[in-house]
Formats: sequence, C-alpha cells, structure tokens
Amino acid sequence: MQYQDNNIIDNLLKRKNYKYIQNYKLYELTHCISYESAIRNEQVKLLIKLLDELSLEHKQMFVHMLEDNKLHTSRIEELLSKSKKLIETYTDYNILTEALKEAPQDQLLMMYITQLITILEEEYFMVYDRKVIIDKSLHKLFEEPNHFEADLELNKHMNSVIAEHISEKNDDKSSYKSNDTVKDCYSVYQGSYEGNIGFNFNKIFPNFEKPMREFNQTQITLNISLPKKELLAFISTIKDDYDAGNSAIKNPYQFHNVNDNLDYVEIKKWDQNEWANNFFIYDYFKISHDKDITTTRQIVQEILTEYNGVKVLKTDIEIRKSRNKGDNSKYKIISYETYMTDYHESIGENPINKIYKKEYKEHKPFYSIDTIIDRLRLMTILIDKQNYKTLILR
Repeated sequence: MQYQDNNIIDNLLKRKNYKYIQNYKLYELTHCISYESAIRNEQVKLLIKLLDELSLEHKQMFVHMLEDNKLHTSRIEELLSKSKKLIETYTDYNILTEALKEAPQDQLLMMYITQLITILEEEYFMVYDRKVIIDKSLHKLFEEPNHFEADLELNKHMNSVIAEHISEKNDDKSSYKSNDTVKDCYSVYQGSYEGNIGFNFNKIFPNFEKPMREFNQTQITLNISLPKKELLAFISTIKDDYDAGNSAIKNPYQFHNVNDNLDYVEIKKWDQNEWANNFFIYDYFKISHDKDITTTRQIVQEILTEYNGVKVLKTDIEIRKSRNKGDNSKYKIISYETYMTDYHESIGENPINKIYKKEYKEHKPFYSIDTIIDRLRLMTILIDKQNYKTLILR
C-alpha cells in the first residue's frame, strides 16, 4: 500500500522537517529532547498560548497609555478571567488575595504573567522568554545564553565589583579585568583584579540550543589545565557513583524525600535520527485524521521507510565483516531510491510490494508495525505524562 499525502502531510508533517532534531549536538541531546517533549504537552501549549496573549495585551496597554487612548477593558477582563481559572487548577499557586483583586489592570496582568511563568517553570521545566512582544527582526539583539539558572555567586560578585568601582577606595578603575564569552556549547565568565595569580570569579555555564529549567545542576570544581583523559576519568567516576544505587549524590526529589509521581520508563539510547523518527511518529498520530488506526500505522511505516531506507539481509560475507567491526546486526540499510532501482530485477516485481509482507524476511521496512506501536507508547508517556522530566532530573 502506498500512502497518499493529504493536505496535513503536505503542509505540516513531513519527516524531512525534523532534521533540526537530528542536528542537536551530543552534549545537548537529552536536554533538547526534554524541551521537544515539553513543548508538545497540551497543558504547556495552553500556558504558552495564554502567556503570549497576556504579554501582547500588556504591551498594548503601554502603547495606549503613551498615546492616551482608551483601553479595551473587556478583552483584558476576559484574559484575566481565563488566567484566574487556569491558575486555580494549580492549588499551590493561587495567591491572589482580595486586596490584589482591586489592583489596577496593568498590575493584575503582570501578576498573572509572573504567576503563569512560575507554573510553567516549576511544573513543566519550561522557560518563557516573552519574545512574542519583540519584533522578529530584533530577536538577535536580545539573544542571551540559554543558561537559565540564576547564579547567586555571580550576582554577588558583580555587585561587589560595581560597588568597589564607584567607591572612593578604588582609585585605579581599570584594575578589574573580565572575560564574558558565549559559545555554542557553553558560556564562561572570568573576573580578576590585576596582580592576582588566580581568579576572583571563574565559572562555565551550559549554553544549549533550547532553554529548559534544570533543577539538578551540580557545581563540580575542575582544573581545565589537566589532561582530557584525567578530567574525563574524574567526571566518569562521579557519574558512575551517581548512577549506582544508594549514591552519595542525591537528586532534588531524593534529597527532600519527595515522590515525583512519575512513571519511570527506560528510554533506550536513541541517537538524534531515532529521536527525530520518534517525534514524527507521535506528531503524526496526534494530527492524523485517519479513521482506521491500522491504516495510520501503515502510512507512518511507509513514510519512515521512504525517508530512512529499507533493511536488506546481509550476505554471509557481509555479516562476518560487520562482526569484525563490532556490528552484529543481520540487516544493512539501503536507501529507498537505491532499493527501488537496484532490487527491481532480482525480485521480479515492484520491490516495495515485497517488504511489507511479513513472510518476506530478506527485505524489511525500516520499522516494523510493532516497533511503531511501542515507540508511540513510549513517546506518549514521555510527553503526555510528563516523563520527560525524568530525563534531566533523575
């Protein structure tokens, strides 16, 4: 069965549109996968949509104030009402007192925005940057490192430097030197006064492609001058201990003896391409209008086979060569185009008709139907049940 593209597939859901997930670097993969999962959660989408509306209305409020125009209070009241109802579903965040209810609308808008941002961060680990109020052409001017966790030591250090700079005690205003550099993987801040052999402040922060709250960040003192092998051995020893049972290092839930109430699902070590396939599977089933679930599974199978390739049984010689390289797989991946061209004569019919027959073992689709069913199950737990939190917190 060849799948038929409908308008949804044409406009929104082609596997090639997921290449950006394949481009995530290894050092940021789990972090960015947790973001991709969170952004698909229905409650997260609801919160972000409402925050966008509130932020734009708050911006308009200032425009009207500057232009001395009348406000459309009915629209503001509608948004405030929606916000109040949503916040009230989170019992720990309903702090609006009777006194606050009498506050001016601009203050109420800002309070609701702040409250919803807090819910988004603490409940879903998502960061809201309010870029919706900034013209897209100016986004690059407001680019910052995607390290979100506030660093109290850096704030304290900077306050101390500023205070000393403006005080009468410091006659040499140029004695303080700093290095504030942002790179794709990390950002670094180093500061020191001339004459010091070391640093007054020296920290490296992660700077990944997507911003997420990471409540489990741990400071580790490193001497970057040491050989890479020694540094890796040091980090590996700490990580091995953390992953072991009864570790000396606790995550926040263990430290506070709190149950995270999340079902733990063992996620295999998928690479970037596998994750892109998995998100495509989840999105397709969410957006598909197919009435027959069996048809949907077959369509997904064909799309992924056309994109990723066909599995072809290796010859005995190929199997032996692969084993010598540590590869024990029985199948090799042939591109869809190559398969359709090169295997047409050997099979004696349209080759695509063969690979979807279960009894034909020599050539197989990229994913079996059972694999697609299992991947959808795991992604649903990861996204809908917020299991993505366990990727960056446990």
